[in-house]
Amino acid sequence: MMPTVRSRAPSIVLVACFALLAGRARAQSIEDARRFYMDADFRAAQGAFEAVLRRADLDATTAATAHVYLAALALALREAEQARAHAETAVALRPDVAAPEGAPAELGRMLADARGRLGDRAVPLRIVADEPIAAAARSRVTARYEPAPPALRAALVLRCSEGDRVTEQRGAPPTVELEVSAAHALRCDARVETESGATLVEARRELAIAAPEARAASEPPRARTAPQAGRERVAVARDDDDSGGSAWPWIAVGGALVAAAVVVVAILLAQPDDATVGPIEIPWRSP
Repeated sequence: MMPTVRSRAPSIVLVACFALLAGRARAQSIEDARRFYMDADFRAAQGAFEAVLRRADLDATTAATAHVYLAALALALREAEQARAHAETAVALRPDVAAPEGAPAELGRMLADARGRLGDRAVPLRIVADEPIAAAARSRVTARYEPAPPALRAALVLRCSEGDRVTEQRGAPPTVELEVSAAHALRCDARVETESGATLVEARRELAIAAPEARAASEPPRARTAPQAGRERVAVARDDDDSGGSAWPWIAVGGALVAAAVVVVAILLAQPDDATVGPIEIPWRSP
């Protein structure tokens, strides 16, 4: 039995859809986008390179290549601001990226200016935290991707995990912050993710958790008591002993001598003028 035209219609539609998808997939390749560029079909090339940036398997090298071609195309289409943004984004991803064949000389100057600002290394992705993180305390972890490439359509994702517990935050570059609390080892991952889910840049950091304080340090401070007066006296006497003996016996001897002198003077004054002065006995008491 021969199939009718109506029965063939679904098959024809499916074949047409597959052909369209296959054509779009080919247009997303960097080689096809370059072919449009070399044919001077600038609008088609622009759309093709933008499609390359939406690929799920995009990497930093391919993204930098697409952006430098988009910079050349923007100059050809008299879009100087877009050209500058794409040139800086290409250098931020791959500093050694080169201007494509046939590009205007102005693109070479834009790339050189971008290298002068950004340096000879790709813009780094850093995870910043105050270490060591106090155990079980709320702490802040920050992912930094700066200066953020101006033409890069991507999100900055920060993810920290402790065992099975995961905390994640995403936002626009250049920074994303996350509050964490952990008692053990904490691992944090950051990535620059495109709209299609491709990862262009990533970083990882193991964060140290502060060990619990020693038991003595955790106890409440004890009140300091003033030393007892008796102990102070003992200390003073000990210092006198160490310096050569006590001074109290010498003070007693001096006082006895003064008293004896007073007695002698009193006796002499009490004698008459013609009295014979004889020996005088002075009572002596040893101290």
